[in-house]
Amino acid sequence: MIEDGTAELYLERLALLGLDHVLPAGSLGPDKVLFALRTQQFYSFLDTATLCQFVWGPAWTLYGPRETVTFGAAGTEGGGCVAGAGRYAASVCRI
Repeated sequence: MIEDGTAELYLERLALLGLDHVLPAGSLGPDKVLFALRTQQFYSFLDTATLCQFVWGPAWTLYGPRETVTFGAAGTEGGGCVAGAGRYAASVCRI
């Protein structure tokens, strides 16, 4: 989903996770490993927050990282950021 030819919406959402450039098709280098790590951290957070992965996700779902933080902030007193969301949270919370 981060390789050349993917939808612009996916790339915008992945940039919020610190994945800010398109990879060549078939890439298996360090940037692809980072892609796997960041998206799996996001999915782990979704599991912790009990958010359905068919609706919430890092790129290709109805709601992306920005909406996830907004939703989480609406349900917490501090607002602004979803605590404990994993390594990607720092970049997402700057939205």
